[in-house]
Amino acid sequence: MKEIKRMIALMFVFLLFYPLTAQETNFSGTWVLNQEKSKMGEMPEVLIEISQDKGIINYLRIVKESGNKWVTQMSFSTDGKEGSYTDFRGYQFKCSCAFRDGKLVVYYQSRQRRSGKWVILNIEEEHSLSADGKTLSIVHSERWGDRGRKWPSPVVFDKLTQVSGMSKKNGDSDQFSITAFFVNDS
Repeated sequence: MKEIKRMIALMFVFLLFYPLTAQETNFSGTWVLNQEKSKMGEMPEVLIEISQDKGIINYLRIVKESGNKWVTQMSFSTDGKEGSYTDFRGYQFKCSCAFRDGKLVVYYQSRQRRSGKWVILNIEEEHSLSADGKTLSIVHSERWGDRGRKWPSPVVFDKLTQVSGMSKKNGDSDQFSITAFFVNDS
C-alpha cells in the first residue's frame, strides 16, 4: 500500500511540473519582412535572425530605410529574467523574453520620438509561427507615459531557406552586409 501511495505521489509531482519542462517552440531562423502579407502599408526592409539554444535566445534585427540601416542585437534568457541591450545610438535599455502559450514574447525598451518629444517606449512583441514553421507573425504593442498603441495587424515574415552571405562590414560590430537570400515560397 505504501508503494502505491509513493507511486501516486510521484506521478502527481510529475504531472504538476511536466508543463514547466515542455519543449519550447523553436523560432530559430532568418526571417524577411513580407510586405504583402503584413498589410501595413509601406514599411522599410526588415530582416530578423533568431538563434535559440539551451535557454538563450539571440535576436538580431536589421532595418533598412532611405539609405539608413539600424541594427539591434539582444540576447535573452528564456526564463523571463530581465537583461539589457545597447541600441544603435549607444543607449542601454531593459529587455527580456518568455514563452507564453507556444509564443515567444519579447519585451524591450527603445528611445523614439512621439509627438515631437523623445520618449522611452516599453514594447511587447508576441512572436508566433505558422503550423509549417515557414511564417513568423509579430503582434507589436508599445506604451509610453500614459499612452500606448497596438499595431492594427501582425507584421509577417517569411523564413529564408538559404543565406549565402551575412558578414560584418569594415570590422564594425553593428554594420552588416547581406549579399543574397532566398525566400521559400513553396
